[in-house]
Amino acid sequence: MSIPKENVDAAKLAVTLCNLVSDFNPVKNISKIAPEWNVTWSGGEPSDPNYCMLVYLNGTDTYGLVFRGSVMEKGVFTKWDEISDWVLEDLNDEMVYWPYHYGVLKFDIADMPCVGAGSLIALTNILKMVDKPTRAPLLTALTSLQNMGFKLIITGHSLGGNLAKVYTSYLFRALPQLAQEKVRLCTFAAPASGNQAFMDDLNKKIGGNQVHYQNKYDIVPGFPTAEGIAAAGLLYNPSPAADKIIAVDGTDITLKAVLMDLGNKFGKLGYKEPNKEYIQQFPEVLDPKWLDSKNIGDDFGSWKGQVEYQHQLFNYAGYLGVTLNPIQQPSQVSMPLEMN
Repeated sequence: MSIPKENVDAAKLAVTLCNLVSDFNPVKNISKIAPEWNVTWSGGEPSDPNYCMLVYLNGTDTYGLVFRGSVMEKGVFTKWDEISDWVLEDLNDEMVYWPYHYGVLKFDIADMPCVGAGSLIALTNILKMVDKPTRAPLLTALTSLQNMGFKLIITGHSLGGNLAKVYTSYLFRALPQLAQEKVRLCTFAAPASGNQAFMDDLNKKIGGNQVHYQNKYDIVPGFPTAEGIAAAGLLYNPSPAADKIIAVDGTDITLKAVLMDLGNKFGKLGYKEPNKEYIQQFPEVLDPKWLDSKNIGDDFGSWKGQVEYQHQLFNYAGYLGVTLNPIQQPSQVSMPLEMN
């Protein structure tokens, strides 16, 4: 599907910002990682979960608001239990009411706009953040830009992309005079944020000024939708295939079966991905390190290795033709989900 050039251009800028916030000190190191940008606002400490920053593109009227997802130790998954924990605890995906929708409650209770509880908690934390030099919250900084003819790119990778969707929805409600054409929403490997009613409301606010990039071999963008979790059970063929990996020691229960069961359970919550016309999906090449050519076999460690490789931000940057500058992450600092 063809993506508007304006959205592609915004995405090329956005992916560099996602790389920037993966650094352990993005404010200090911005001149090395993204030298064409300068910091306007930075919320909290870079080691904080859900860190975000507002930057501007030198010599232009373009600003970027970039979110980093949850911080966890290096490695996304180390065993099946950690996949379950990541979905059920880190994402905290029980549905809760989304109070920042347009209009009044004129829908049936079954159609109530909802987001994951973790998303609402993260948004609350972001609303409480202040910039160290100015002590101003993020909304104050954005409000001051509203009448200056600025353009804003809102972005994030992985759970940061989830927060980018949630904050975009909040921002249009908080600043009702904000012009739709001034904002571009670009996410990379973002899990689903809420139900269909939430997505419908977001679409009314941002319209076609959004693009969500998904590597089809990356399982994260499909979580926690029923379809996405089930699809993860069909990866990776010919190896390491989920239907050949034993997920529970001492049984014949495969990883595919466990994912299918998890997908059925999450189906009751009603998570939905963005509309297909706003998704740009691409196939990355399977990392040969985790294929069976070296007799690694169909084991969970190989599957995990392929999962981690496919989720890397450099795959998304490469699809866009963007080369990312190296980031700095000392070994003693916890690694964000979007490892590089």
